[in-house]
Amino acid sequence: MMNKREKTRSMGSQLLQFSRLLTVVLAVPAVISLVMMLVSSSIYHHTLSQMERVAQLQPVIKTDIPEAVWYAVAGRTSFEEGNVWGMVRQVTDTLDDMILADESEGLSLTIARRTMDTMAGYITQIETEMANRMPVVEL
Repeated sequence: MMNKREKTRSMGSQLLQFSRLLTVVLAVPAVISLVMMLVSSSIYHHTLSQMERVAQLQPVIKTDIPEAVWYAVAGRTSFEEGNVWGMVRQVTDTLDDMILADESEGLSLTIARRTMDTMAGYITQIETEMANRMPVVEL
């Protein structure tokens, strides 16, 4: 038979084992929650940085490139002086980088990239027609 001291040790070891189990059971959900929070915040940060890059491109696409082309058409500057192709290259390079970096947004970015290719085609057409001394109205 067990004496009183062995029962106490047995109860003590059971309490120790129970407290360890309870610690693990309480700690695991907290650790999982922290990991999920870090992953979510990382995804959120990535999304915000992508949106910031797109926001930086927007004025270049909406105003800077058309304005530079208009100045070239009006004869105020040349295409080279207006840095039209530099701005187009900057936008297309940024879109290409974003497409490679983010596959989940790839379709919408690919559409934006193709739109820039279309715009570059129109700019090339305007530049060619101007070089041939044709009025822009006939395009």
